[in-house]
Amino acid sequence: MLACTVDAGVGHCEPPGEFQACALQFGCSGSQFHCTGPFSGPPPNYFCYQPCSTTSDCSDPDAVCVASGFPSGNICIPNECGPGSGDDGGSINGTVFFAPCDSLDAGDGTCIPYPYEDAGTFGTCQGAGSVLDGGACDINRSTLAPLCEVGFGCSQPEAETPGECAPLCDPLDAGGPVCARGLSCNIEPGFSAGLCGPSQ
Repeated sequence: MLACTVDAGVGHCEPPGEFQACALQFGCSGSQFHCTGPFSGPPPNYFCYQPCSTTSDCSDPDAVCVASGFPSGNICIPNECGPGSGDDGGSINGTVFFAPCDSLDAGDGTCIPYPYEDAGTFGTCQGAGSVLDGGACDINRSTLAPLCEVGFGCSQPEAETPGECAPLCDPLDAGGPVCARGLSCNIEPGFSAGLCGPSQ
C-alpha cells in the first residue's frame, strides 16, 4: 500500500507516513515509523506509528505515548482534547479549542481544532516548549530547535532549518484567538490553525 503525497502540485507514490494506513510488505515512510497491527475492525487495520517509551520520545508534539498491546510495544498516537474527545462525547484534556491541554505535563499544550470532513471538528493537543514569539523553533520534538510556548505555533517553511514562533489564531473566526492590529491570520501548510503574521 502506497500513499500519494503532493509536493508543489505534483503527486508522488511512496510509503505512507505517520497515522496513515499501511501494508506490511511496503512499510512506512521514515525509519522511525513501524507498520503496526492488526487492529480490530475492518481493513485497513495496519497503521504507521512511532514506537516510544514515554511521550517525550514522540517526534510529533501532537502525539502521546500509549500501550499498544502489540509486539512493537508502546506507540505514539494523536493526543485528543476538547469537545467530543471523551468516550461519552464530552470533553477530556482541555474543554475548548485553543485552550491549554496536557501533553508532557499539566497545561503544557494547546488544543488545536482539526476538521474531519463530514465527521466534524476534533481537537489534538499540541505540545509546547519554552520559545517565545519570534524565537527559533521546530514543528517537531528534535535537536534542530525547541518547541514554541503555549499559545504559539512554529512557522517553518523549510524542514531543514529552524522556523519562527508566532501567535496562534483562528482563521475561521469561530471564537478562537485573533491577531493584533496590522497582522493577518495565515494558515500554514500542514497546520490546521493559523499563525499571525504579515498578509500573504
